[in-house]
Amino acid sequence: EAAALAEPVAAASAAEGSVRRVRCISDIHVDEEENRQWLAGLPEHLEDVLIVAGDLSDNLARARSALRTLKGKYGEVLCVPGNVGVGS
Repeated sequence: EAAALAEPVAAASAAEGSVRRVRCISDIHVDEEENRQWLAGLPEHLEDVLIVAGDLSDNLARARSALRTLKGKYGEVLCVPGNVGVGS
């Protein structure tokens, strides 16, 4: 099962007067169809930063596709390889 989004950490942006949140998910395992559907259904948070903390996929094409999907939903996406999958 894909990991739930952690509670966001708010960071005030003095220049914009807005709040930017940093969210973190891990163990998405998009090799599983159910997890790909979950990922596609995530709401947009275009002002936020998302950290993908490992275990995305064993398949490079699926990992890239998942990151593209996430980039369309978040302002910035950072990915750190985990102990399973591409890059481990």
